[in-house]
Amino acid sequence: NMNNDDDKTPSVLQFVDIGANLLDDRYIRGEYHGKQRHEPDFEQVLERASTNGVTHLILTAGTLNESQRAVQVVRDWRE
Repeated sequence: NMNNDDDKTPSVLQFVDIGANLLDDRYIRGEYHGKQRHEPDFEQVLERASTNGVTHLILTAGTLNESQRAVQVVRDWRE
């Protein structure tokens, strides 16, 4: 209970990102507009989210192919 004044433990906020567009090439490949701009930083994005209280992500996908890619990305990440 966040309003319990008797509890001396600090409250920790937790978030669920319901629109994580992490399938974009800027995260998976480090590409912007078809050009390599930096090293892929998918793992770092997830680490920053976790550090800042994000406990769950829902990857967004607009097509069947993107949905299949999202499933594969999650499977690869969990290994």
